[in-house]
Amino acid sequence: MSSENPDFLQACRLRTRLFFATLPLQVPRFNQATESSAMNFGEAVVSGLRNYFKFSGRASRSEFWFFVLFCILVPIVGSVGDLFFFSTLAREGLGPIYAISNLALFVPGLAISARRLHDIDRTGWWFLITLTIIGNIWLLVWWCGKGQAGRNRFGPDPLATK
Repeated sequence: MSSENPDFLQACRLRTRLFFATLPLQVPRFNQATESSAMNFGEAVVSGLRNYFKFSGRASRSEFWFFVLFCILVPIVGSVGDLFFFSTLAREGLGPIYAISNLALFVPGLAISARRLHDIDRTGWWFLITLTIIGNIWLLVWWCGKGQAGRNRFGPDPLATK
């Protein structure tokens, strides 16, 4: 067998050393200012719920996407709760916990969507293009894009003010 050959083992060790010698010693990092200013999951949820009816101002990408994740996870947990506590209603698609959680997160979802549009210097009324199929794709592109650096007509940069 070739793995028992000492020359083969020495050649494998040499290749391994050469491979790791070519790797960079430091991993490139993201921009420190952006990395330290981005919100974590908990901060985004608290901010989204604290600004329940606030349609003015700006929301960073991290705040928006963590809150979207929260808005996806809460109804999932609610539907699991419906299966445990209201199994007959949940089987018919009428789970009260699921419905209440969706209703409770509807307005803050609209508000944070408008604030995210403000971050890319678009008015919140652009959210109405979700009524078209192509509008959903266009909004997704806008929401994934980087916000306008510095102050714009909707307020200060959310990453700079943190």
